[in-house]
Amino acid sequence: YPTFSPFFIEEGFSPESFINSGGSPEKSALCFIKHYPDIFKLDNPDEELEVVQVTEDDVVGYTHVKLNRIFKGIPVFASQLIIHFNQEGQVSSFNGNYHRSFTISLESTLSADEAIKIAKKDAGSPAKKVATGLLIYPKQQSYLLSWGVDYAQSDGPTLGYIIDAHTGEVLFKDPGIRTAGGALADRTPPLKEKSAMYVLLGFIVLLIAIFIGWRVFKK
Repeated sequence: YPTFSPFFIEEGFSPESFINSGGSPEKSALCFIKHYPDIFKLDNPDEELEVVQVTEDDVVGYTHVKLNRIFKGIPVFASQLIIHFNQEGQVSSFNGNYHRSFTISLESTLSADEAIKIAKKDAGSPAKKVATGLLIYPKQQSYLLSWGVDYAQSDGPTLGYIIDAHTGEVLFKDPGIRTAGGALADRTPPLKEKSAMYVLLGFIVLLIAIFIGWRVFKK
């Protein structure tokens, strides 16, 4: 992926000096990111990040703020940051896979309906429900405007597609899961017409990731 930033940063960096002094966790997380532009490499975090979830751990008293990377309101595929605050409101660590500032054209050649037709042809079966949404897909040294398509087959799993919004090329295909949730869960913000099961699945995955990150940090 181009301009890809590291997964976990703790060693050699002391963010404890940054304290959440009465503000909301969401605002404090963004202030922290803006305070270290040389590390995060984002020109305008307020416009390039979207807070999608704030969770509190009742066991250890930590607060975790999850931010998805966006470009002019459009999500960047598999790109997010999580800022962790301890009991005192200090930033204890941060982790994530995200992309630094970039710019691309948002003019799409293909429509959502055309992207659905491509997904249907590849799936080879009718769908009982389809959800679509634009997203940015990082590939090699470029960023591609794409359509995300969750294709819920009438008799089979929900397939996830990322289709180039200009060429119609299938850039990514998720073989799907046999639940009511979308195949692209936890990779991008929800597409249109997502079910409650989709949200629940993403939340469970997030909790597992936070637990693993906390164990690594405590070591």
